[in-house]
Amino acid sequence: MKTTNDNNLAPDRILMTSKVIWFALLGAIFLYGIICHITLQGKDILPLEKRLLFGVSVMALTNFIVLILVDRKLFSWDQLIVFAKKNISHQGNFEDSQWPLSLARQLLVRRILLWALSESIAIYGLTLAFVSANINYYFPFALVAMLSLIFYRPKEEEFNKLLNLSKRTSAMSSN
Repeated sequence: MKTTNDNNLAPDRILMTSKVIWFALLGAIFLYGIICHITLQGKDILPLEKRLLFGVSVMALTNFIVLILVDRKLFSWDQLIVFAKKNISHQGNFEDSQWPLSLARQLLVRRILLWALSESIAIYGLTLAFVSANINYYFPFALVAMLSLIFYRPKEEEFNKLLNLSKRTSAMSSN
């Protein structure tokens, strides 16, 4: 059984977890580039059909637009709070002090979704590079993916807000 003090630290632990996951996904983009470079070294560049290039580029652009829309529509603080409270009310007898923990978990899950969408843009470029045996197709997609990941990096302000909210809520419930 968790104590109230464990719940107060949970958003902080979730911040560390999110930083590790984010860094691993960012590192994977560099790793993709290294693998692509090693694999394609010395291979003859194949002509890439323009329709394929256009199609994959449109898919990556669509993915980027979905990424922005998902962030704007689903990840507002109001939406997170509503979802966290509904999640707790469906699970039974929880204390009021536990909803900030649920909120922190929801924030982590939603951030992982954004990071996965960001990284998938690099995978489109990796696919094009392997199909054409030309690493130059990977770089623009990897750059967009890295910039997107950097933009959606774990922000300590968000988790500090959750930590303060958790402390205030547990102080109110103990009174």
